[in-house]
Amino acid sequence: EAVSKALGTGMAAGVGWTQIEVVQPGGRVPTLRLTDRALEIFTAKGATTSHLTLSHDGGLAVACVVLEG
Repeated sequence: EAVSKALGTGMAAGVGWTQIEVVQPGGRVPTLRLTDRALEIFTAKGATTSHLTLSHDGGLAVACVVLEG
């Protein structure tokens, strides 16, 4: 959801859950992998990189996404 908001679409305009993946290999910094329409919008906005932070506590979670470019 944080990614779709950063893209400016929300979960609409052809952007769906399966186009956004959080990758966290071996406990390193989480990154985003975008495909299909989500990637098209990312590129069209002139974004070249993304930053993702995740946190959780007591059954609640929060994510923040910043697009840069």
